[in-house]
Amino acid sequence: MLYFRRQLLLNLFKFSDICILIAAMFSAFWLSAHQADQVTLNKFLSLRIRVIDFIGFLVIIISWYITFNNFQLYRSRRLDSGYDEWKDLLKATGIGTAIITLVGFIIKNTLTTPQFVIFFWGLITIFTLFFRKVMRYILKKVRVHGRNLRFVLIVGTNQRAYDYADMLEEKKELGYRVIGYLDENIHLPAEEVTLIGTIKDLPSILKNQIVDEVVITLPLKSYYEEIQEIVQKVEEQGIII
Repeated sequence: MLYFRRQLLLNLFKFSDICILIAAMFSAFWLSAHQADQVTLNKFLSLRIRVIDFIGFLVIIISWYITFNNFQLYRSRRLDSGYDEWKDLLKATGIGTAIITLVGFIIKNTLTTPQFVIFFWGLITIFTLFFRKVMRYILKKVRVHGRNLRFVLIVGTNQRAYDYADMLEEKKELGYRVIGYLDENIHLPAEEVTLIGTIKDLPSILKNQIVDEVVITLPLKSYYEEIQEIVQKVEEQGIII
């Protein structure tokens, strides 16, 4: 059920981005055509659509999704600042707009004018940023009440590990919950530290418990080989590290 809800939310983001893309394209086409020729809405809606236009539209949708996915705009960004996400969105919409311009040139779509490109890039950027901002706000409120959570396994029992866990506990709106610590033994005793296994127990823990992210706080010089092994096993399961 938890996995289903997360996939549903992820698909909502993807579907919303496509809807925003269509809305921005339609609005930009209308604004640029209206500005150039004073085209009425009825005349605009009655424009004939060629087969090549439909194919170009499908190419644009697929390219848009690939571009957003390459900028990792569909992965969890709870710990990222809003600025980082906005910066990636600006890059993605910029590249996406360039692709749309290229497709329009190739299929010789007369509506893909310089005015359209300007209107589209401005509209798609504003629409997408606004939608992401609203979703961030809603999800923060939901997480505070124990919904849409991600479960974290911390490898290491040192001060870095405890500081990281304290940060997650203080910022409940991020929606992270620490399920426990993994280490050979507790190197730095602290209250409420739950050692759920050793490093050798990692595969069985990943198999039998819900783990969304793994955080490694072990000293790199002392545990280089162990860290490499942990990273390999975690990545095999498709878990964020």
